[in-house]
Amino acid sequence: MLALATALMLLVGCGGDSDSAEVEAGSVSIDVAYLNGVVDDGSRRQVANGTEVTLTVTSDVAERVHVHGVDQIADVDAGSPARFVFEANLAGVWEVELEDSGRLLFELQIDR
Repeated sequence: MLALATALMLLVGCGGDSDSAEVEAGSVSIDVAYLNGVVDDGSRRQVANGTEVTLTVTSDVAERVHVHGVDQIADVDAGSPARFVFEANLAGVWEVELEDSGRLLFELQIDR
């Protein structure tokens, strides 16, 4: 009986890492603002490979926004947001930045 209980505990314990977050493909919206020289939330954003991403960038200065990895570039004007819709299809961690000033907005992590 003790052997059976031990075997059950081992099986339950081998179920995987419950803290690991699996991200499923689908669609996601990401909004980021650059105002007075500050990014409102520069945290890394994680999406699954194949996810349709809608990215909206608002700024108080005219700039070009560049999403590396998926190689998307768009102009953002003061008060007029840049909007991207793309499929996240290249695994890796990619910078999303204001291209001309080199200001990092956030990192986009595309899982395998």
